[in-house]
Parts: sequence; structure tokens; C-alpha cells
Amino acid sequence: MAKLDPLPEILDALARSMEKQFQGGLCSILLCDRHGKLHHGAAPNLPKAYSQALDGMIIGPEAGSCGKAAFCRDIVIVADIATDPLWQNFRHLALEHQLRACWSAPAIGSDQQVLGTFAVYFKTCRTPQNQDLEILSLSAHIASIAIERDRTTQALADLNQQLEVRVEERTAALRESEAKLEAMLNFAPAVIYVKDLQGRHTFVNRAFLKLFNCTLADIIGKVNHDFYPPEVADVFEKNDRIVIESCHFHQLEEEVTIHDQNYTFLSHKFILFDQNQQPYALCGISNDITQRKAFYNALQRSQEQLKATLQAIPDLVFRLNSQGEYLAIYPSEYVGNLVDIKLAIGHSIKELLPPPIAAKYSQVTQTALATNTLQTYEQDVVIDGVLRHEEVRVAPCGDHEVVFVIRDISEQQAALRERQKAAATIRKSEDRFARIANNMPGVLYQYVLHPDGSHNFIYISERCQQIFGLDADTITRDANELFRLFESEDFISLKSSILLSASTLNTWSWEGKLITPFGEKKWIQGISQPEQQPNGDILWDGVVVDISERKLMEIKLQKTVAELDRATRLKDEFLANMSHELRTPLNGILGMSEALKQGILGTLNPNQHHAIAMIEKSGKHLLELISDILDLSKIEAGKLELYLTEVSVQELCNSSLTLVNHLAFTKQINIESNIPQQLQKTFIKVDNRRLRQVLINLLSNAVKFTHKAGKINLNVGIKPSTNLAISTPQSIYFSVVDNGIGIATDDLDKLFLPFTQIDSSLNRQYSGTGLGLALVKQIIELHGGCVEVSSQLGKGSCFTVYLPYNETSNNMSNLPDSYRWELPSYLNVINPQSPLIMLAVEKEAHLITLSSYLEAKGYSLLIARNGQEAIALIESQSPQLVVIDIQIPVLEGLAAIKYIRQNLKLTNLPIIALTAVETTGEPEKLREAGANEYLTQPIKLKHLSNLIHNLLNP
Repeated sequence: MAKLDPLPEILDALARSMEKQFQGGLCSILLCDRHGKLHHGAAPNLPKAYSQALDGMIIGPEAGSCGKAAFCRDIVIVADIATDPLWQNFRHLALEHQLRACWSAPAIGSDQQVLGTFAVYFKTCRTPQNQDLEILSLSAHIASIAIERDRTTQALADLNQQLEVRVEERTAALRESEAKLEAMLNFAPAVIYVKDLQGRHTFVNRAFLKLFNCTLADIIGKVNHDFYPPEVADVFEKNDRIVIESCHFHQLEEEVTIHDQNYTFLSHKFILFDQNQQPYALCGISNDITQRKAFYNALQRSQEQLKATLQAIPDLVFRLNSQGEYLAIYPSEYVGNLVDIKLAIGHSIKELLPPPIAAKYSQVTQTALATNTLQTYEQDVVIDGVLRHEEVRVAPCGDHEVVFVIRDISEQQAALRERQKAAATIRKSEDRFARIANNMPGVLYQYVLHPDGSHNFIYISERCQQIFGLDADTITRDANELFRLFESEDFISLKSSILLSASTLNTWSWEGKLITPFGEKKWIQGISQPEQQPNGDILWDGVVVDISERKLMEIKLQKTVAELDRATRLKDEFLANMSHELRTPLNGILGMSEALKQGILGTLNPNQHHAIAMIEKSGKHLLELISDILDLSKIEAGKLELYLTEVSVQELCNSSLTLVNHLAFTKQINIESNIPQQLQKTFIKVDNRRLRQVLINLLSNAVKFTHKAGKINLNVGIKPSTNLAISTPQSIYFSVVDNGIGIATDDLDKLFLPFTQIDSSLNRQYSGTGLGLALVKQIIELHGGCVEVSSQLGKGSCFTVYLPYNETSNNMSNLPDSYRWELPSYLNVINPQSPLIMLAVEKEAHLITLSSYLEAKGYSLLIARNGQEAIALIESQSPQLVVIDIQIPVLEGLAAIKYIRQNLKLTNLPIIALTAVETTGEPEKLREAGANEYLTQPIKLKHLSNLIHNLLNP
């Protein structure tokens, strides 16, 4: 311990020496931490596993001999571990290592804190003698001294380390302070330097190094003449000596040339004193005032230039103070002066000028100073016997001075009289134009729309009184007086057409009706060309004419067309009735034939069965003939409706082949389909039933006119459009190719005529109505496509149908993230009297189908591509009905409908929702949102038309 050995070695030695005192004893020293836990200190001969198990034991009244000794701060003797209750928690551990007795004493420090325990274990039961207890206490005391000395040594080491850290922190703080001071000096924009009293530089900042483009090694320790050019060194040396000799602060202006560039510095130089108030250095802080000096010189030059300008202008200029005394006069050779310039300065205008002029000068002087505004007026004066007309301008100059600028405008007055004559000539020309305009059959006008949305008529001819019932002054004063003559629908249409013309700068052309203030209804037509002005105005020069008589003729024509429509409708009703009357007995014939063939009414012999089959075949042929005639009649009358849906090319071909395969099988004809892989998952927008009817017709014909064991191919592909009837750059085609009997070239033109077969002999050999190919052609043309045929007699035929194909037709439109709704994205007014319908649909193909159909029905349309745009157009254009797709983007359909219903003005607006969902509860959800009706896609256009008609005509 005296040799200051490490604590573990001291404790180990103590344990070993005490084991010699306790015969058969195994000594253990445990260290107590500040949390009351015991840790291994030394146990040279105690089982290692036992010592490890006790490590971290918490002291307490039932924590064995050592734990209780530390807890009770007294010696604890256990003569038999096997029976003593104190060891109940550790008995198994002790007995496992053959330990039967344990004496333990606490090691208490000088501050009465428990530092650890000293214990002696025996492998037999044993009770201590008094001498044993003394040795045990002594051993614990020695252990406490060693532990306390070690902790004291560690505390001293910690304290020493803390002191070292504090010293390092103080040193770092001092260095940081010095670094901050140096940084402040270095980042100061001024040039800062320190010289000792012998003129040697001891410090310069970065601004100094940058200005002179040098390093510290170049300047530190150098005097002025060692570093600067002689002329610069002389300037600095002279000023430095003044400061050193006077020991006072000096502010100096130093002009020097550095690197061929002239500088002016405002230098502040002063002496630095040490703690004994003895001067030891000179410090200089120099600010570059070169630009400031240049500005000052420029200001002086500007004042000189102003003086020269005042002398050069053709005006008399003079300054007066608030008392009317002359401060300065700048005469002009072009304006006479009423005073003697040499005698006027310092004298009052009342002394030198005629009283009326002096009074006027005094009045405008006081007004200009009081209001701080420019005063102008004109005066007549006689100078040297000549009458002069002058313009006088008086401007305040500060609070107590004014500047008079007087110009002789006698010549301008003469020019003004000439301009007045020219204006009179222009008025005569305008009067002539007005007479021409008023004698025209229409109204000439100039109308302007300003960027802020305001509008007015710049000009309108007097004919407006005859056509509109309003005079020109009323309309030019307030354009809305004219627009109020239009009924709501016509006004909306008119306003939309004007906004559309303004946005596109295309020619404006519109016709509609108005009611004059006298109750007279008139139809008018207007046309004009817009022109955008530099200030953003849109200007229209145009004409409006009265077309009421023409409209009366159109109405008569419409009545005639209506009568023709009625005749067509009667024809359709006749065909429908005939179809019903013919189909009814045919149903009886075919039904009875089927019952007879199945033996329901008795067994048939072969001859009877053959006769019944002939009846059934003839009946079916007649039924097909009736259906084809009706379809063809519908197409010719424009009544056949296409129900367009997204149809898979692969599925369309497969379903068509399925219906003709049995016919081909009976004739041992092989049918192959060739569909490119990229088209097998392609969808096209067609009427599935009608296009399948086309393919089945072509395939059935191919089977019919191909010999046994023949071959038929159905080919599908994409190619550039060459036929002008197809509106898209590419077409999808379906070709049916056979190696049958073929068609003569002269007969190709007859193929698509109804009720026609090219060879009467074929009619006997191959049955048919002669309507199939006519229907094919009409159905394909309704889809916007065309049919082509090529054939060689005896070698076969190729029938090809082409349909419009757009690769992006199935994609969502790429809409922008933000929109402008000043104008509708699409507005098509079929007839100003027709109902205006809002169509809010995103998909292009769906939009084209619906808009084309509704336009054909005579409705005017507003088109929106998203819910937000739809709401903006509804609020601005007030449509009479809304058709909205629930799945439109930005603001989806249900949210848009709810928003519309929140507007009290739109609560009765009819809304039809389009949905692709057929789940339970969908109708209730749509009606709860505010929809009047809904349609599930694919929709039937006629059903949509009926819904619109019913909602618009409740």
C-alpha cells in the first residue's frame, strides 16, 4: 500500500495474507458502489464462478453475510450457511461450491460511508473466537483505507484533469477572442494598419493586402519607402510624422496612385499607448472615398451644366423668395425682360414690375408654396412696344422659393389657329362619313372590349335608331342599353361569341333576335374583324343588318322540312307496322314447323319431315329479308343508331368466327384468323353487334361462295389511311380472303346495291336476299369507314373494311395542372333558340360520340374536360341541362354535382350522371348527390335523348 500499487493488487495481497491468519479460510473483498451494489474486489482462492455470481448483488437485510454487513454497517457471523435463514436466497449457490460458514465485516471510510466488505469463507461449520473477530475487523479497516486512498487518488486525478480542461478552455477562449478581433479587422472594408514609432509595419488587415496585392511577408517589418513607390511613400511619411509628433488624432485626405489607378482616402490616424501611457505605435484606418469624391465632382459639374442649360433654353428663368425678392435671373434672347438684371437681385417685384403683373406674380408664388404644386397661366405683356403672348410656369423650390419659367408662345398661338381650321375640315369629313353611314341598310359601329372586362361602343351610326329602337348617344353612353334588348339565351350566345372572337382574334359572326323598346321582335346578323390594340384592347369594326325577312323565309322552309319529316315518319311507321304484321304469322309458321319437326304433334315420315324443313327454311329466309329491309330502311332514313363501346379486336373476331365455323365445317372449309400480337389486346370504339354483323356477313358469303375443301382467311392489321372518308391518319382493317368462285371485274360496281345479285343463275344455286353487302357498306360508313373489294373470277375474292384508328383514343387526355376559364373550352351554338347543354366528359372518343349525336339532335353544347371547368362554365353560361361523367378528373363528378346543388340559383338545374358502375346502391348515391337521372355505360344514345327531352319538357 505504501508503494502506491494499484488497488486490485493491494486487495489481492491483503486477502492472501489474511487467509494465512484464518486457517482453512477463503478471503473475499467486495467493493460497494454509490448505488448500493457489491462488486468483486479480490478473492484469490474463492471459486471464480461463485465470485461472478455475487457481482452486482444489492445490499440488504437478507442479502447473505456481506450484503447484510454492508447494510447494517456491522460484523455478521454465519457459522452454518445450511441452516441460517440469512442465506436462504444464496444457500444453494454457497453449498454448490462447498462453502458452509461465512464471517463478514463492513469496510467503512473516514466519512462513515460503506466502501465494501471483507469476508472469510470456510468449507466447514465454524464459529469465530475473539481474536478472529479482531483480525476480521482489522482486515476490513485495512481494506477501507486502501479503497479510500484509491478513490482519493482517483478524485485528485479527476480534479487535475478538470483543471487542465479549464485551462485549455480559457486558452481557447482567449484565442477565439483574438481570432474574432482579427476577423473583425480583416473583414472590415477599411484599410487598417499599425506601425511602430520607427515606421515599421507590425499589422495590416486583408483589405490592405487586397488593395496593394501583397502578402504579409511583403509588408510586415517594412517602412513606407521599403514598400510604396517614392511619391506614395512621401505622402504617407509626411502625414505619419504629423500624428507622431503631435500625439493627437488626425483626419486626413490622402490622394495616391496605386497600380496606375488614382485613389482618394479619408484616413483616421492616431497613437496607441501601452499600460504605462507611453506611445508605442501608430494606427491608421483609411476609407476609400474615391467614388464619393467623383460623385462630388460630378455634382459640381452637373450644377454648372444646369446653369448652362438654363442659359441655353429659349425661356426666361428667375427665382423668387416668398417675399417676392429676386434671387437669381437667367435671361433669354428669345424672351424680353421687364427688369434690369444687374439691379434686380435682392429687390422686390413690387418695386420693379407694373402693379398688375407684380400682383399676379405674388399670388401664384403664394399658391405654389402653399399647395406645393406647379402653377401655369398665360399673360399678355408689351415689351419694347411689341405685344407678346407668354406662358408662365411657376414651380415651388423648397419651402421658401419658387422658379418662374416664362416662354414666348406668340408663334404657337398662330399655329393653334391653323389647327383649329384643320379640325373644322376634319369635322366636315366626319359629317360626310356620317351621312354615308346613315344611308346604308345596316348599322356601322366600332366596339371595344377592355382588358378589365369593361366594354363600350366608340361609334355607332344613326341607323341604330331604325333597327334597335335606340339612338346613337344612348348606346355610346352605355353599351348595356343595347345588350338589354336581347333575351337571356340570345344574350349568353352573343356574349360567348364575342369572348371567343376576342380570344382567337377570328372574325366575329353571329345572328340572333332582340325585342326593341317598342316591343317589336327582330332578327339581326352581325359580322366584324377583331384587332388587338397595343394597350390590350380588342377593337371590332363591323356592321349589323336586319335579317327578319330572311328569317321568316327560313321558318317557312323549316315547316316544309317538318312536313317532309312527317312523311318520312309515316313511312317508318308503315314499315314498322308491316314488320309486325309480317313477323306475327311468320312466328306462328316457324314455331309450328319447329314443333312438327320435333315430333310434338306426332311422328313424321321422311317426306313429311322434308316438307316441314322446306317450310322452316323458307320462313327463316323471309324473316331475314324483312330484317334486312328494315335495317336498310333505317340507315337510309338516318334512324339506325350505333351503340359505341370499347370492343376487343380479338374477341370481336373470335365471336364472329364461332357463328360461321359450323357452316364451314359442313363444307370442309378451313378458316384461319391472322391477328398481330400487338392488336390482340387492342380495343376499338365500335358498335359491337353491328360490326359483328358485318364480319359474319362477309365470312358467311365467303363460305357460301367457296367450294368444298376451300380456304378462308380473316386478316387484321393497321395501315396509313388513304381514303379521304377516314378522318384519322391510321386505319384498322379487317380482310376476308377466300379462294372461291370470284367476281368478274364488270360486276364489282353492282355488289353493294340492295336487292341485287350479280348473276341470276347464282340466285338459284346460292340463296340470299341481295341486301347483305348493302348493309355492310352502310354500317361501315356509319362508323366513318369504308369498304374495298378485289377479286378474280375463278380464283377468289378479298373484302376489306377500314375503320378509323387512333392510338391515343383509349388514353386519358393529358390535362394541364391549372386552368383559365375566361372563355369556354368549346362552345357550339347550333341554333340560338335551341337548349344549351353542358357536356362534361373527359375521354375523347366518348366526347366525340356524345357531342356529334346531340348536335345532330339540334342542341347547343358547352364542353368541359374536368369538374372544375364544368362548374366555372355552368356559373358563367347558365346551361339548361348538364350531362356529366362521374369519373372526370380534377374535381370528380359526384363532388361537382354536390357543389352545383349548393348554389341556390342552380338547385333546379337538371343533371344526368353517366356511370360505369352497376353495383347495388349506385343509383341512390347519385340521386343523393343531386343527379336527376343516371345512365350506365355503355349508354344508349336514344335513351339519353329521351331523358334530355323529358327533363327539358317536364
